[in-house]
Amino acid sequence: MSKTAFMFPGQGSQCVGMGADFYEACPKARAVYDMASELIGIDMKKLCFEENEHLDQTEFTQIALLTTGMAMEQSIRACGLTPDVTAGLSLGEYNAIVSAGGMEMADAMKVVRRRGILMEEAVPAGEGAMAAVLGMGGGLMTDWGAHMFDIAQWAMGKDGNGPVEIIPAGYSYYDHLLAISINRGNFKKAKANIDILKTYKEALSLEDQIHLEFNELTVLFYSKEMTDIRQLLDLCGKAYQNNLYVELSRSYNLLGQFFWAKKEWEKAIEAFNEAAGLQDRTEHQTYRWIAKTNLALINLELKNKSEAVMHAREIILGYYSSKQDKFKHIFAADNKTAYTDFFTDKEIVSILLMLRILYKNDQTEYTKIIEKVTQTDIGVLPKEFEYFISHSLVSELKKTYYYVDGNFMIKC
Repeated sequence: MSKTAFMFPGQGSQCVGMGADFYEACPKARAVYDMASELIGIDMKKLCFEENEHLDQTEFTQIALLTTGMAMEQSIRACGLTPDVTAGLSLGEYNAIVSAGGMEMADAMKVVRRRGILMEEAVPAGEGAMAAVLGMGGGLMTDWGAHMFDIAQWAMGKDGNGPVEIIPAGYSYYDHLLAISINRGNFKKAKANIDILKTYKEALSLEDQIHLEFNELTVLFYSKEMTDIRQLLDLCGKAYQNNLYVELSRSYNLLGQFFWAKKEWEKAIEAFNEAAGLQDRTEHQTYRWIAKTNLALINLELKNKSEAVMHAREIILGYYSSKQDKFKHIFAADNKTAYTDFFTDKEIVSILLMLRILYKNDQTEYTKIIEKVTQTDIGVLPKEFEYFISHSLVSELKKTYYYVDGNFMIKC
């Protein structure tokens, strides 16, 4: 006779947007997030669903994971499924205890919030000497000083098979801060984070080293300090030789931007096409749409309107098929300030620019697309939206790092 187990992961499995689909679909999940927000005094939706600097900080990570785990657990129970046994890795043990009836959810939230604060105070981010060894043949994970066997992470696909990877303490934290700094166009802060990350370089896997080199070159380009492409070409070569197609695609996208800024159109288009094509070998379709976005924008600059419209339509439908939440965010906004708040999300910027291309160059196609993306639960298109993309979008984006040498570009 089969039995059902509920298993909960530990710290490290957090990611931006976790639980958002459950929150939208299930009243039980919403009740959990609302309870946590009221008890702890933190906007849990903002912490878990939106890009921010806190999610990877222990004092916030732990309560976010507990809340999201219980929201999912309550959603599953609402569908009629109950566990015969519960299990949790480290922090996930609290979820398992609550799920098994050994602790009240509200009490667990208070305890875990306090636990996270105390652990953060004891060992602030970037200090300490813990390391994690991931992917030892069957999901085994050794986390010296904390865990020995990570069954929950493995079962949920968070710890795949593969070579051993050692992640120094603090690296993920500063890598996350670097990503936020780049997305916000704060390149001075990004450079400071890169300098810190370089101190970890010898302990990183080859893939992480290439990722760090790519980010450093990205910052150089957007700071207008990249004078030639020798380093970038070397990076492309290393990524290709090691079958790291995600980093290779991102590097080609940056190469295309470099040529575009130099007005070398054919080389730029060739690089963007290479970047888009490489994504067929990976699961990261987002980078494909970003490369396609740059293709649409460069074709528009070259007056190839039919090509720009073709790419714009493909991009919007591509995003819509996998990321409807992005459209929901866009169409839920109702003023310029709300729209410009989206500029830290490169995918939403991509969608807005592509909708503008259709609006300005093919009203028939624009109307078809709008009808398609609003016929679900997204609802009615706000009347302010069309004014924003037709009149305000360009002027507002010119104030951001997306505007490079007279062109709009989207980075990977």
